[in-house]
Amino acid sequence: GDSYSKIARKAIQTYGIKNKINLSQAKVIAAETWLTQEAGSPQLDAGQHVDVVEAKVKTVVDKATKLSKTQEAAWNVYTAGVNFNTNAVGQSK
Repeated sequence: GDSYSKIARKAIQTYGIKNKINLSQAKVIAAETWLTQEAGSPQLDAGQHVDVVEAKVKTVVDKATKLSKTQEAAWNVYTAGVNFNTNAVGQSK
């Protein structure tokens, strides 16, 4: 049930925690979108191994932290209904 977007979201949140970068939900969604698009929005097969390169995560997080208030407000529209709890993402069932 994991998608590349969920894996990207978890990677971004983990990067933020590890590097003490506080990202709003809107900034997480923006960074997740950019990371997923950069990867080509791949469809995943059950059991497929996915590597997310930390340098690419850093690039999209850095970009997200520079969003203006207006840009952040625009991204905030996409946070409605998103589950930001990624504890189980990438874990075996």
